[in-house]
Amino acid sequence: MSHKVIFDFPMPQSSSFLSPQVEKGKLPMEELKRRFPQIVSFHFVSSYSGEGIEDLRVQLVKSALVQKYMGEKVPEAWLSLEKHLD
Repeated sequence: MSHKVIFDFPMPQSSSFLSPQVEKGKLPMEELKRRFPQIVSFHFVSSYSGEGIEDLRVQLVKSALVQKYMGEKVPEAWLSLEKHLD
């Protein structure tokens, strides 16, 4: 299986291989937003400390609430399938 590289940017080398903190690479955010207009925003979070998680959660809820399908009725068959898959 081959993979298409969308962006290739250098990640900084860490001085410690087993460090609990990884240095952030610089994302080409403006270029990504131009190429992929569906990108609303970027959020940097830490799974270690939890930093940024609440802001991400709030933005996800805001983004979900403005989607054109929000509030539409869902067929009973889809709900049954969802329960079956869980």
